[in-house]
Amino acid sequence: MDTKRIFVLGNGFDLAHYLPTAYVHFMDAMMVVESCEEEKQLGFDDLFQKYISGECSNRDKEFFSKTKELYKTDDLRLSIDTVNDLQEKLINNGWFQHFKHHLTDVDTWIDFENEIESLLVKMCDLFEISFDDKTIGYFSDRVQIYLPNMSNSRNLTIKHTDVLAGNYRQISQKFFDNFKLQKMFVQNTLSNFQLITDMYYKAEDIHNPNGFGVSSIQYNKILEEEFEELRERDSSYGRRVAKKSFKNVIDINFLKKYSDSYLEFEGNKVLKKY
Repeated sequence: MDTKRIFVLGNGFDLAHYLPTAYVHFMDAMMVVESCEEEKQLGFDDLFQKYISGECSNRDKEFFSKTKELYKTDDLRLSIDTVNDLQEKLINNGWFQHFKHHLTDVDTWIDFENEIESLLVKMCDLFEISFDDKTIGYFSDRVQIYLPNMSNSRNLTIKHTDVLAGNYRQISQKFFDNFKLQKMFVQNTLSNFQLITDMYYKAEDIHNPNGFGVSSIQYNKILEEEFEELRERDSSYGRRVAKKSFKNVIDINFLKKYSDSYLEFEGNKVLKKY
């Protein structure tokens, strides 16, 4: 009669064999990927640099010392394309953006699951809050915006309505003030999951060949992450950017609407997306 053996691998088997598979290991590695500004491959020592360099507890130093001793860690490399792809995904991943600010609150997989449940409950409570008639809308007051390389006499005057166009509206700051001590938590959460964002304004010269050097100005809205690149190319005759932030801008596809009024967040659409 053949003897058969059953191997039961319990929770912690991977860590017991010095594999860096804990949630905190994953988050640390992904934060290195997110912050990488060079076009380069990332190896094992790059991803876990704080452990390799000893900027950690003695227990973690011993753990990674054993990892490098037992496994061919030098063979692990993320290509430039993989790093770029991961960076794009991490920027758009609300859960990663949330957890990277809560690493001290979690340790085991149970802590992570509890934090996910807690956040979902809070978001669902938020989605049930009704708006008043001033919570969502266009803001039509006119503002003066300084454009670099221009005299004060040619400062550009625009409306908020010029920027918040199409499928975008702005949430009133008073809405967040209602949460008092939780105000920043609500704003940060909605921002992490890209339900609200900051937008900036771009002015671009369009040369008029029949106007003796006079140019018309074309206006476009841009996202926050686009601003730094555009600002570096400011000039008197080329692209011009006014750094005007419009905070708490939301896509109306995430809102319930009745007639001309927005009632509340469309919770189901948000939860399906994330």
